[in-house]
Amino acid sequence: MTTLSSRRSPVRTVVALLIVAVMLFPLYWMVNASFQANAQLARRSALWFPLGGTLHGYRDAFAQQGGHLLASLVVALGATALTLLIAAPAAYALAVLRAPGGKALLSVLLVVQLVPGIVMANALYKIFGSAHLLGSALALILADSTLAVPFAVLVLRAFMTSVPGELVEAAALDGAGAVRTFARIVLPMARNALVTAGLFTFLFAGATSCSPRRSISTPRRGSRSPSASTTTSAPGRTRRAGTR
Repeated sequence: MTTLSSRRSPVRTVVALLIVAVMLFPLYWMVNASFQANAQLARRSALWFPLGGTLHGYRDAFAQQGGHLLASLVVALGATALTLLIAAPAAYALAVLRAPGGKALLSVLLVVQLVPGIVMANALYKIFGSAHLLGSALALILADSTLAVPFAVLVLRAFMTSVPGELVEAAALDGAGAVRTFARIVLPMARNALVTAGLFTFLFAGATSCSPRRSISTPRRGSRSPSASTTTSAPGRTRRAGTR
């Protein structure tokens, strides 16, 4: 049995490496093409390695879209921080503290995930308009956080339910309150879940904020609906551009 396993191991390793190479090849080719000039890209024979490459494409991209990329980064980081700041204590209250009405709140969070983003976009537009936040980065951060918080709460709660109750009871016996237990014990143990929820929120917020026109921007004169340009949706939902 040991001999047979040792013989199969190199074969499985080679097969696994081939599969990984095939999956990573599009990414490599994209990076390789980014270092080539337009004349090199137009050649019939492909250049498999970026020999004599140039950074001209990157310079043009940052010169033309650098401001938009920076704005997207600010919005994505702000939405991620705000989402985790709200979702982590909420998940802790639902999973560890067993807050009253927790099951009903979970049902509401699940239902919210089914609501199309365009439905929330119209309501957010009116709220931001009355608060004079249209066209600001804060409005983008609040909109993305509103859509991402339910998803993040569900992800963090699923992990925090696995935290041993003995640790929480031991902290209580040592005189630690709910806030201290959350900050010193539960939160460090949930760092993997925090990274997962934060990564999904960052990717979602960064993807939606890359669009120059969104439902919370100031509408042009003569437009029929403020949400007619670009709509947003929560992580895991399809994002559609509604036009009329």
